[in-house]
Amino acid sequence: MVSLINKSENSKVELGDIRRNIVLKEADFICNEMYINELRLPYVLVVSQSCDLERHYEDISSLTDNQLLGVIVVPLYPLSIFMLGEHLKGLSKTAQQHGQKLIDRYRKEEHPRYHIIDIDNNKRLNHNLPDSFVIDFRHHITVSYDLIFSAKCTESINLIYREEISQRLFYYLSRIGLPNI
Repeated sequence: MVSLINKSENSKVELGDIRRNIVLKEADFICNEMYINELRLPYVLVVSQSCDLERHYEDISSLTDNQLLGVIVVPLYPLSIFMLGEHLKGLSKTAQQHGQKLIDRYRKEEHPRYHIIDIDNNKRLNHNLPDSFVIDFRHHITVSYDLIFSAKCTESINLIYREEISQRLFYYLSRIGLPNI
């Protein structure tokens, strides 16, 4: 079980923050016509490194190169929706269903792509959160600091769990893929 820390509204952005209701807009060009697509993410987890976020916050009023161009986040998919394969419905994409055997493997961290966050019942109820989230590290994205800062945040993952998730993300990203021979 992951424990959560309460955060005050408008507090600085930190590794482990759970930010809510992020809306990303993307321009798509088809036959010289521009279409705007919206991606709505009910929950995201901030995974940018604490030292980078702290430096950005300290230098927020200056025009130095310490300013971040973006913050790395991963969508948090409610487990029940993920298991049904409906977590990418808003993108008009079909995802595979994940049965209980696969979920058990993800909980044991046997697959580097997925991480499950089980939240303590009292915190879950106090913050109106699902009982569990799934992180798919393949779906990491970068969004502007201002967008993340303005998103509602009332909770953050406890420090020890933040570091574990951060390590798992960067382990996943640093894998070495070998070609089929």
